[in-house]
Amino acid sequence: MNNLVIDNIKNRRSIRKYKNKRITKEELNTILEAGKYAPSALNQQSSLMVVLESEEIYKEICDLTDKYFPNRKPYFYNAKDIIIVFGDSNCKCPIEDGSLVLQNLFLAASSLNIGSCWINYLRDLFKTEEGIKLQEKMNIPSNYFVVGTCILGYPDEEPIIKIRKEDYIKVV
Repeated sequence: MNNLVIDNIKNRRSIRKYKNKRITKEELNTILEAGKYAPSALNQQSSLMVVLESEEIYKEICDLTDKYFPNRKPYFYNAKDIIIVFGDSNCKCPIEDGSLVLQNLFLAASSLNIGSCWINYLRDLFKTEEGIKLQEKMNIPSNYFVVGTCILGYPDEEPIIKIRKEDYIKVV
């Protein structure tokens, strides 16, 4: 069956090498809009997408990365556009909701020929004493926690599609 959405899902790859150029505001806003339409438990819309534009906050994250995760260079694989997805711990399924937001971001980016990759370590970084203070500085309430981070940019690589394992599906 030929379908653009299915093709996009099957062909999207995590990009770990980016051109030294920001995506356009229109592209970023289109991707963020797609994130807003992710499903959520009880329609609580428990996620918060934080677009990292502050050079000061970016530098603090990089400094904390050096301290806690020294092998994470180049930072964000040199991607220039970063979206940190937070989940509201007061809601029913914030991890699942945030993961769906991230998936929408990735698929929307792919449909626009923009690369993306899920970055995990900020989840742990924001649990440190310094990370908690940084979250306060960013004016994000303490009931929110990092679910994951989406980096975006124009790809400077073309990863191959790896063969899927045969026992991925089991029918019972």
